[in-house]
Amino acid sequence: MLLLGMAIGIYLGMWIFGGILGVVVGVAYGSALHAVGFDRRRAEARQGQAG
Repeated sequence: MLLLGMAIGIYLGMWIFGGILGVVVGVAYGSALHAVGFDRRRAEARQGQAG
């Protein structure tokens, strides 16, 4: 999932921004998506244990 997010982010970033900046934006975007998804899954697991 992390690699997919980065790949999509890099592709869109290079298309919109072009070159190295696009790669940087893509990696940051992919990392952010992965972090948000990971936190959400962890929160759901915690709620499941509490319930």
